[in-house]
Amino acid sequence: EERIDQRDLAGKILSEVRKVNVQWYDVLVLHCVEELPHAEAARRLQISETVFRARLAGRGHMSERISER
Repeated sequence: EERIDQRDLAGKILSEVRKVNVQWYDVLVLHCVEELPHAEAARRLQISETVFRARLAGRGHMSERISER
């Protein structure tokens, strides 16, 4: 049951992230859901690995924006 709750929570978080910023959503899906290495995820998004890492680092800012909703 705990596993189902975690999946439900993850789905809700991703849904809220997508509403706030689709770029963060794409990064999180590739990194956290698909578990791709940074280089491969960046290649799929057609951005540099540096930009990918910067967007991933923006998670703190993203959580603040989501909590304001």
